[in-house]
Amino acid sequence: MKLGQTSVVYFFSKFGSSIAGFVATLYIARALGAEVYGIYALALAVLAWLKIGGKIGVSSAITKRVSEGEDSDAYLMTGLGMMAAIFTIAATAAIVLRNPLESYIGAPVLSVLLVLLAAELFRSFTSSALQGQHLVHVYAVLDPVNVTMRSVLQIGAIVVGFSVAGLLAAYAFASIAIALVSLLVISVTLTRPTLRHAKSLFEYAKYAWLGNLKKMSFSWIDVTVLGFFVSSALVGVYSIAWSIAAVLTIFSKGISTTLFPEISKISSQEDVSQVSNLVTDALRYNGLFMIPGLVGAAVLGERILLIYGSEFVVGTTVLLILIAARTIYGYQKQLVNTINGIDRPDIAFRINAAFVVVNVILNVILIWQFGWLGAAVATTIAAAVTLVYAYFATRRFLEFDVPAMDIAYQCVAALCMGLVAYTVVAVGPPMEDSIVGHLTTVLIVGVGATVYFVSLYVLSREFRTTIDRNAPVDVPFVRE
Repeated sequence: MKLGQTSVVYFFSKFGSSIAGFVATLYIARALGAEVYGIYALALAVLAWLKIGGKIGVSSAITKRVSEGEDSDAYLMTGLGMMAAIFTIAATAAIVLRNPLESYIGAPVLSVLLVLLAAELFRSFTSSALQGQHLVHVYAVLDPVNVTMRSVLQIGAIVVGFSVAGLLAAYAFASIAIALVSLLVISVTLTRPTLRHAKSLFEYAKYAWLGNLKKMSFSWIDVTVLGFFVSSALVGVYSIAWSIAAVLTIFSKGISTTLFPEISKISSQEDVSQVSNLVTDALRYNGLFMIPGLVGAAVLGERILLIYGSEFVVGTTVLLILIAARTIYGYQKQLVNTINGIDRPDIAFRINAAFVVVNVILNVILIWQFGWLGAAVATTIAAAVTLVYAYFATRRFLEFDVPAMDIAYQCVAALCMGLVAYTVVAVGPPMEDSIVGHLTTVLIVGVGATVYFVSLYVLSREFRTTIDRNAPVDVPFVRE
């Protein structure tokens, strides 16, 4: 399967799961309100830190070693044993700290949270195995099933009267189910774990664990720190804004997820020129959805948040800053992904360490001084600083072109979209929390997206060529 087509499969699969997740999040937010959603977000923040303690980079190491093609069965079984052992340690620590953890979350849900931790680590193992065996498209297809199942179960839990505990239990059930299905696809033979394979996994994991910590820091440090300084309601609003921003990163994640095993394989064959081309392609399309999303948030952010309820509209500025943060972080992640792919986890370790340190320090200081806006600004600054670091670090090993013109075309197309959307908003019906008002917002988003892609299609020859190369049928007016 072509890399472009694999990324598209990943994107549409993730987009499908995002629709299911959107429906569930929308229902939870409107049914339970910002305060309860904030408690749920804090529970997931605690889960995120427990997961990082459980994974310690082992899942990344499994993907890397299995993708290299040697002793894959032994690496899988050894990695599973390592993850199970570390889970025991993490769960024990959580039980010891039960009272302060449940006090921080605001609900007595640690027991079900530990079940969810085990389920998520199990799913993480099977996902790593799929990616390492170059079955990214299978992993991408299974993911929307997982999210859809979780969403349906969570909505059902609310309907029958459950609250945060029911949401977490539904999450755990879906994770276990999709992990069991993944086992049917993975090609693995039961093999006795060996010390040699454990050492090899550890050698990669001792650097890669910080990559997982960086990812958790980016996704959860702001919410975690906010839990100490602001109300659960504001945490809920912030988390909704973050989830909207996260939807725009789907294609970027698809690129990095697809390219990692390919970069790993090519670099092991010492074909540096092909790796350089892959890096340029990753940067070329990283902002394909995030750049117009940033402009769209500036024009329609208030309307989009109103869909979740009037109490969420206060997060409009936060939403705009968070999309900027995720856009910058997307470029940084592509470069760090490349460094890991060429088997230099030590360099990625330093970049990730810099991100974690800067992000944690700035979040504490800026949230303390400026509240939740400080959280969004801190994450943006941390992403920008480490993007520069990652760029110069990658240039030490690879000569690659920065596709400045392609990024410029995306910016111009996004501005065209923003102008049209602003005009429609100005002459259209006023914003209101009603079915008609929300359908109007969806319609404006659709018109804006159409204008963006048509504009980009006209402006960028590279974009037209990419469509031609990866489309299943011939596209008119593409070949020149």
